[in-house]
Amino acid sequence: MTSSRTIASPFNLLPVALTGALCALGFGPVFGGWPGYLAAGGGVLLGLVLAWISAGRWGVALTTAAGIIIYIAFVGVLALPDTTIAGFLPSLETVQRGTLLVVQSWRDLLTVAVPAGVFSGPAVVPMLSALICSTAAGRLALTRRWYALAGVPMLVLLLVAILWGTSRAPLGGWIGFGFVIVLLGWIVIRQAHDRAVAHELSGFDTPRARSWTRLLSAALVLAVSAGVAVMVSPMITGADRVVLRRFVEPPLDLRNYASPLMSYRYLEVDQKLVTQFTVHGLPEGSRLRLATLDTYDGVVYNVAADSAEFVRAGADIEPRRTSEDQASAMTMQVSIDGYRGVWLPGGGDLRGVTFNGANAADQTKTLYYNEGTGTALVTAGLEQGDDYQVQIVTPPPVDRATLADHGIEDVSVPSTERVPDAVLKKTAEIVAGAATSVDQVLAIEKALQEGYYSDGSDGQSMSGHSEARIESLLSLPEMVGDDEQYAVAMGLMLDQLGIPSRVVLGFYPSDGSVVPQRWEALGTDAHVWVEVPFNDLGWVSFDPTPDRDRRPETTVPKPNPKPRPQVQPPPVPPQEPPEAPMQLSDDESDQDDGWQIPWEVIKAIAAALGIGALAASPFLLIAALRGRRRRLRREAELPADRLSGGWAEIVDTATDLGIRVDALQTRREQASELAASVPDADIDRLAAAIDYGVFGDGTPREAYIDQIWATTALAASTMRASAGRWRRLAYFATPVSLARPAISGPLEKPQPIIRRLLGRKP
Repeated sequence: MTSSRTIASPFNLLPVALTGALCALGFGPVFGGWPGYLAAGGGVLLGLVLAWISAGRWGVALTTAAGIIIYIAFVGVLALPDTTIAGFLPSLETVQRGTLLVVQSWRDLLTVAVPAGVFSGPAVVPMLSALICSTAAGRLALTRRWYALAGVPMLVLLLVAILWGTSRAPLGGWIGFGFVIVLLGWIVIRQAHDRAVAHELSGFDTPRARSWTRLLSAALVLAVSAGVAVMVSPMITGADRVVLRRFVEPPLDLRNYASPLMSYRYLEVDQKLVTQFTVHGLPEGSRLRLATLDTYDGVVYNVAADSAEFVRAGADIEPRRTSEDQASAMTMQVSIDGYRGVWLPGGGDLRGVTFNGANAADQTKTLYYNEGTGTALVTAGLEQGDDYQVQIVTPPPVDRATLADHGIEDVSVPSTERVPDAVLKKTAEIVAGAATSVDQVLAIEKALQEGYYSDGSDGQSMSGHSEARIESLLSLPEMVGDDEQYAVAMGLMLDQLGIPSRVVLGFYPSDGSVVPQRWEALGTDAHVWVEVPFNDLGWVSFDPTPDRDRRPETTVPKPNPKPRPQVQPPPVPPQEPPEAPMQLSDDESDQDDGWQIPWEVIKAIAAALGIGALAASPFLLIAALRGRRRRLRREAELPADRLSGGWAEIVDTATDLGIRVDALQTRREQASELAASVPDADIDRLAAAIDYGVFGDGTPREAYIDQIWATTALAASTMRASAGRWRRLAYFATPVSLARPAISGPLEKPQPIIRRLLGRKP
């Protein structure tokens, strides 16, 4: 049998279903469409069914147990389809993973690449949160007193969709606006329905004019809420929308993986004629990237762990930024042969990676991608026989003659450590005549190309790029090395000049030929180059390594058969030591700008305050309307009305605290019933004093009225303090007395709410 505190009408679940559908739309962008809609929408539907069954019949414990059973039964269908039996029956793996993901899925959704629908597990977040919130909201919506609080759990669900979503929310503003309209519209309709039922039972007829005042009241509330939503919506729907994934540290620990640059000499010499992989569809003039390196510690050039935003990736990768100058994505097929490692050949501006080999399942689960550097990593590793497709966007060709017109872009890169002294000296020597930063980059590239190439097979070049190796490269009379040393040297030089740069390891034909449609990349095709960011062009490649046919002289010169007598040369006159001007940059980027305003922190705090203000706006509106009503009563024109207004405050306080007050009773009768509920408020004496002032001889003095209002404030405070904890909290969110204001005097006609708040007389 349904409890008297609940309303057995499915209409009361309709607003929960509508707001739940809006919240489900909020999960769409982060999951790439239907996986988010299915998980969130299914959770809302299951929660409504559970609320309908349990409301008024089951307690919290039994409802929670039923919710756990429903979650286990449907988590496979909605969030873990790859673990089910026949596509819908939960298996043992479903139960195990579903239990763990109750905790882990919240982290997983923040650390995988968007869209997250290609991964198994993150969909537990929308399903579980929708199930819990819709169940709580449905049970509240079916109550007779607390139905207005049903919007609170749904607001929590909406916040989950926002905070665990992405910065791109094309429907964010419409979802928020529809959410507010549905909730407020339902509350207005529900209150009108409850009043009609109460009036029908009591036989009291409401004048037609009050329906217009209620309509104006609803319009006022909607206008205020819409104004708050307009002010806050740019923070939660714009390009700088604050989401949690921006502040979550990725779980991948790059310290577990050696720098790919350490294997360059092995590829160059030991694997020289060994096919590393076969590539189909590499665009003409493109380079196959393996890894991008952006930090140096004196031992090795590596990927900076604190700047490498590696996130889980899959068959679809949504870019954070789009470029109108870039062509559409194309497909490139890569088949692994002799290559071994975790760094994925084929990086760049990726749009997705699909594995097809025997280890496809493990490789898909362990694929990470750094969009900032275009580096992809597979922790499961790559070996012979692996095969995959890469969806990649290739940048347009760059005309190097126009680099000076664009200028170098100011990009933040990690700092370097333990830079050899020879780097500073050689840099000053090379850029002495360069006027701009672009000229400095070109001068360094050209100067290093004048060195000699050696892969170490002739004993002329040691491997590695440590501090000592770079020191020897730049300090000896002749520079001898390979791509590894020259690229690292150029990267360190640019860093000393304050020019952002990074070192890239990849592949392209060593003989300079055009890449065929089917290209077998050999070990000798491995290269290292340097990239520098330019405005409107992106990262532009520079090759400081000399041509491979530019070898150092290794033959011993023959002695002259007729040597000439040596003549002692005259002494060299003393000269002033040349001053090598260090033109670090054409701007003042190296100067200390002092304390910088933390705009990101300020934006995050402002967004949090905005969201909090939006959530608190209904409560603030209720408090403002109560204050306005209290002031109008206190400043009424007639003294008797001011005294009656004090009693009306007592009745309204009791109404919002859930204490029933009969409007047809006299003040003494009302006080007698209220005293039984709140004995400490001394309401009997207050009612008697107000009756004495209203019905007594003469006009009450202002001092007497002030005392009545002081006693009224104390009594109202005592009433709130004597209520239970939850009832006290609910008092601040209960607008019942605003819609049904107390009668100012016994058997007097109540004034409409809008007219009273505007200070107009009936």
